[in-house]
Amino acid sequence: MDLSHWFVRFNTSLGLALCALFGGSLIPRVVVGSHSTALPQSIERSTLADVLWPMAIAQIVPQCLPPEPDEHLVLVNQQTSEALEQLRTLLPDGSTSRICRYLDDTVIRVGGFANEEVATAWGEYLAQTLSVETAIVQPATPFADADTDTDVPPPIAREPSESVPPYDPELLEAGYAVLVDYADRPDLAIALQSALGEPVGLVVYRQTPYLLAIYSDSARKAGDVLTALVEADFNAIMVDSRNVVLMTPMIADAP
Repeated sequence: MDLSHWFVRFNTSLGLALCALFGGSLIPRVVVGSHSTALPQSIERSTLADVLWPMAIAQIVPQCLPPEPDEHLVLVNQQTSEALEQLRTLLPDGSTSRICRYLDDTVIRVGGFANEEVATAWGEYLAQTLSVETAIVQPATPFADADTDTDVPPPIAREPSESVPPYDPELLEAGYAVLVDYADRPDLAIALQSALGEPVGLVVYRQTPYLLAIYSDSARKAGDVLTALVEADFNAIMVDSRNVVLMTPMIADAP
């Protein structure tokens, strides 16, 4: 099969596209068939791919969508399909991930996190596991004008605390977990620690963060802790620990 005609058409289309994209001034020499057009010699041919490829990709990668009203995002400073596939092996069920453009950067947008605590935990975990930079994006406040631009809100940079163990999410094994709904009240963690006499952890159960009071293979032991906490007016529940993701075993120091 004679592919010469197709090849000439391909080179012609590519040359025209690149000329249109860069105003015909950044390409050292475009060759189409037997014709060539010389451009400034100051641009080395060896750097052509380095100049054109990132700019061409920027025209293809879509803008990042803003978070839903009840969603938090994690932005990962990676841009390859290989990094995306590696990332997906670490993410929890129900999350979404795609490569997109945020401002002038190409990033991986990870969505589906119900609140800032969960998003922050996963952002820390991904940063440490993959040695990448991450940022948290909160949902925007309701727009006053429906025609207002829907850009992604600015991310919130996070610096890991040296006093808190690093996030290392892991699914708990078979057993019983007693969880306490802390309703975004940091002081409740201190109160729970005082009641138990030991540090408490942070977990995620059905995409909702909870304080972990106890994790045990003994239903009776877990039940005793549950009873004591309910009598102390804590909003506690006991669940199958196989459905619980441990984010960190300790979130606050004992008072």
